[in-house]
Amino acid sequence: MTAWTNLLRLEDRVLDTIYQHPGSTRSSLVDTLGVSRSALGRALDGLIATGAVVPGPRSQHSGPGRPVTYLSVAGDRGFSLGIDVGRTRCVALVRDRRGAVLVRARAHVETFSHWRDPLRHVVHKLVEEADFKQVDLSGVQCTGVGLPVPVLEDFDVTVVEDLLGEVHAGLIHVRNNVFVEALAQTAGSAPSLCHMFVRISGGIGSCLVMSTPPREAVSEHVTTAPARPPHVVVRAADVRHFRLLAGELGHIPVSVSTQVCHCGRTGCAETVASVTAICHSAGVDDLEELRLAYDAGQSAARDAIGSAARALTEVFTAAALSARLDAIVLGGALVEAVPDLMVQIHQQLPAQFPPSIGFVPRLVSANPDPVMGALGAALAAETRLQDQRLNEAEGTWSLSTSTSGHARP
Repeated sequence: MTAWTNLLRLEDRVLDTIYQHPGSTRSSLVDTLGVSRSALGRALDGLIATGAVVPGPRSQHSGPGRPVTYLSVAGDRGFSLGIDVGRTRCVALVRDRRGAVLVRARAHVETFSHWRDPLRHVVHKLVEEADFKQVDLSGVQCTGVGLPVPVLEDFDVTVVEDLLGEVHAGLIHVRNNVFVEALAQTAGSAPSLCHMFVRISGGIGSCLVMSTPPREAVSEHVTTAPARPPHVVVRAADVRHFRLLAGELGHIPVSVSTQVCHCGRTGCAETVASVTAICHSAGVDDLEELRLAYDAGQSAARDAIGSAARALTEVFTAAALSARLDAIVLGGALVEAVPDLMVQIHQQLPAQFPPSIGFVPRLVSANPDPVMGALGAALAAETRLQDQRLNEAEGTWSLSTSTSGHARP
């Protein structure tokens, strides 16, 4: 696995070098990168096969030796698609092999009755945008789709293939959309040893994120480093050492609720801290009305947000104590609509951790860019594609060794 990871990172280095120096040759890349010709050859083979690097015309010369081939990065050629289907919005994007976003599209979801309609709509808009910007989608290698947890039960990959019929989708990988946004939020900031991403939109979704290096191997300043600048490209190799586990915080019981939850239990956090519950308590129809009511100082809206803050403080305390979280990254439509919710939680959380505990988790705002879920979906698909390539490479290696009479170690 280490050799495979090194190959992936070498591909990224080769791609960056050719991008910065169009017309590079194999000899110049060997000198610049300080690698062997065989290692460079393996990296280039993969990049050329996926269309990320284009061999140019060979030099014309009459002397000895092979003609020199000049290499360049394919311009405006899509490598991966990322699509995030939410209950209020649907976002899609196209990335090239370097990880740069070439085009994006967004569709507003009026009423979420099924995931197929918003997916079809946003794909159609993405194709239109790609055509307008002359982005080539014929070489797309993989597509990631983030879907809400309940709709995954009736998910059928053949339906997604049909909905993506306007584009070449390549490998299709579908995950929980809280998982894919957590992946992007993690990749876009300094790594934390163990943190939890929480998104409050329909319900209270969560994803535990753990870094594989042991705690003592990572210096303290790493966990408090500032977020990655937005212009820095994020790649699948940047997230391979993280392990993510999506979950649900909405059904943890809290003291501020005595209401019966749709799950049948009494006192679940979702009965006071989900978007639906808060809007109902505040007497409003949607988040925009909630924001206006809260800003106007209406007591029902203020009380609803206050109860949600107390419930979430209890939930975050239980989660942090059970997993020894370094940080809680909080995002979602509710936090975007009423930022004061996070302020109240931030004020209440430290009191839940007495000095004898030895730590207090940081409460961090998630990147509010609506493209984050789609970016995470693309990253998840790219990672799966890398795993597929690894499995194929291992299978080829196993076949060659078995036919030659050597057992694999």
